[in-house]
This record gives sequence, structure tokens and C-alpha cells, in this order.
Amino acid sequence: MGIMRIQDKTGDTEVMWDTASPASVKIAEKIFAGLMAKNHMAYKTDAKGGGEVIKSFDPTVDEIIVAVPLIGG
Repeated sequence: MGIMRIQDKTGDTEVMWDTASPASVKIAEKIFAGLMAKNHMAYKTDAKGGGEVIKSFDPTVDEIIVAVPLIGG
């Protein structure tokens, strides 16, 4: 079971998938792709509390954090 936490101005939205359910993986992958197309940043977390930037959806990851891109000036 995996979870994607999408952080944006509305709060924290969770999308879950089960690797045993191709339909749930496909939905999560489609949502992920849509967010990446909007230049969101995604990180996979690890058991030590760290993370690594990812550019493509990996259904074997336990947790993915997605954040809106930062705007600087």
C-alpha cells in the first residue's frame, strides 16, 4: 500500500494505491503525472526520515510527498 500526500493551498490531500490493484496504481500514476506537468516537486520518503526527489511515479514507494513549486523573486 502506498500513499501520495499532495500539499497545496487547500491543505494536504491523500491519494492511496495498492500494488495488488492495477486500477488504483493507474489512478495514482495519472494524478502524479498531472501534478508533474504543473511543475510540482515530488519526493519519496525513506524509513530514516529523509527523502529523494523523484520525477516519475514509482508504485513500490511507501510514501510520496508532492508540493507546489516555489515562486521566488
